[in-house]
Amino acid sequence: MTNIYWNFLLWFFNYRFMKWSHIKIIAREFVAFSRNTRANVALIFGIAAFPLLGLVSAAVDFGLAATTKAQLDAALDSAALLATTSASRAIAAGMTVNTAITDAQNLAASRFSAQVSALSSATITGVTATITATGGTLNAVVNYTADYPTSVSEILGFGTIPLFGQTSTTLTISPYANINILVDTSMSMGIGSTQADMDAMGNLFTAYLANPPVPIASLPSDITVNTGSSCALACHWTNSYADLYTVAESNGITLRIDVVRNAVSNAITQLSGMNSNNYLQLALYGFTNSVNTIFPLSNNISSATSALSQIAPGFANMTGAQPLAETDFPDSVTSITNTIGTSGNGTSRSTARQYLIIVTDGVQDYYLNGNRTMGAIDPTVCNQAKANGVTVMVLYTPYIPLVTPYVVSSDGTYVSNIQPVAGNIFPDLQGCASQPAYAIQASDSASINAAMQQLIAIATTAPSHLTQ
Repeated sequence: MTNIYWNFLLWFFNYRFMKWSHIKIIAREFVAFSRNTRANVALIFGIAAFPLLGLVSAAVDFGLAATTKAQLDAALDSAALLATTSASRAIAAGMTVNTAITDAQNLAASRFSAQVSALSSATITGVTATITATGGTLNAVVNYTADYPTSVSEILGFGTIPLFGQTSTTLTISPYANINILVDTSMSMGIGSTQADMDAMGNLFTAYLANPPVPIASLPSDITVNTGSSCALACHWTNSYADLYTVAESNGITLRIDVVRNAVSNAITQLSGMNSNNYLQLALYGFTNSVNTIFPLSNNISSATSALSQIAPGFANMTGAQPLAETDFPDSVTSITNTIGTSGNGTSRSTARQYLIIVTDGVQDYYLNGNRTMGAIDPTVCNQAKANGVTVMVLYTPYIPLVTPYVVSSDGTYVSNIQPVAGNIFPDLQGCASQPAYAIQASDSASINAAMQQLIAIATTAPSHLTQ
């Protein structure tokens, strides 16, 4: 009976696994071993060896397959997260929902395939990604099928081990955002944007005083022209007569306010191109002693271009008991905070996320209890806006002190009030911003434009919440 049993095994191996010569050798050795009758243990071992060998080989292969599956699952999770985040960003950037979903599905599948291409231990037989959009939520389901080729277990008839996995991810998108830009339009923004512009402005100032387009003495009594050298700034006191601002503009002098206006213009173009779904709204404001609305909040962003000319120095207060103090930062920020209100979660127009971009040189100059107060801004005035959930960002255009020949000797006002706290200006503006990285310092045309583009990019990247 024993010989019949082992002969049957030999026949089985020869019949099923003829292609492996080493298997036949092993089978013959087992037959020879079975004929050894010196101990019953040989028979017991012979009976147990085959199933034990199978169990051990299966354990090895299934363990390796489990390791491979863990790698595939990790790649699948990554692909699912990529699918929802890429779709969210594309939608926020103005792409239609259907197009964004199609692109994201293809991207998820290709990302998964790329990540597992180095796994020679498995053959991917299929991968699918399905994304659906419901309200403000994106749902992604990604799955795969694969075959793991066995090395030892194949003698038991298991040539491959099938693997499969599925993951789902939910992302809550919040594409609705209101972007409010508040620009300092005080006289200090009338400084030349470069040293060459400053030199040209100084020459124009000298020529203006020598031969003003309109005799200063003939101006109405309510217009008092400061003929001191401090108005080498492009001082603006009337729309009816050629003052230093209009002279500078007509002579092609590029002032800091011009550079800022150009940056805002580019931001309008940038936002208009992203707003095909009307998720975004824009408002423009200027401030000196108070806030004035340049362009009210609207999703018709391109129409804001018509209001750009209002980003200009406000009229200087040359008369009365409180001359020239015209940068009331605390009152202006408080006013705009009340106008903006509380930020929402961005899932609908009525709950839009609120952003405030402040463009300023960081110097406040206003009257407090009858006393003129000058110096670096107080960052605590921004606390209420941040408490309301508003994301506060700052574009800092550094204050440039006036020196000879733009003043007779030295700028005493700057030396006495601003110079001692000059090192505090940018840190205070960082304290005003929602986070320090949201305050950017920029001086020339290229850097100011780049900074504005960067802040706009922050405001238009819809945040999301992932669940898995």
